[in-house]
Amino acid sequence: MQRGANRLKTRFYATQAIATNDGHTVKWDGDGAGFLVFEGRTYEVKEFKFHVSSETRLNGLQFPMEMQMVHKQVNGADDDLLIVGVMFEETNKANLFLNALNFVENGLPTRAGSRHAIPRHINPLGAIDDMS
Repeated sequence: MQRGANRLKTRFYATQAIATNDGHTVKWDGDGAGFLVFEGRTYEVKEFKFHVSSETRLNGLQFPMEMQMVHKQVNGADDDLLIVGVMFEETNKANLFLNALNFVENGLPTRAGSRHAIPRHINPLGAIDDMS
């Protein structure tokens, strides 16, 4: 039996996105960013959100930042979700995926309810495969 991410089949695409501050985190709509298949079920990307420090711990270790990719099962109930956590470590290397989300150039929406359009296409595969 395969374990962890080896059981995921992914198809991600570059797409436009809107960043929204919901008062708890900054999230990006992920509609059109693709889908993944897990245990024979297909899930579409709905949003990405970030937490500084990570909400999830791996072997007791907390990471500086976590991206949660929220997916909804195709033709499933509204609460039929699959969430993939991607942990980030601090580094001096540029991260093109984070740069595409406007982490650097124009900043992030800082007030609850504020929104920013992302000026370029983003591809979630960059966070998983470290395409930076």
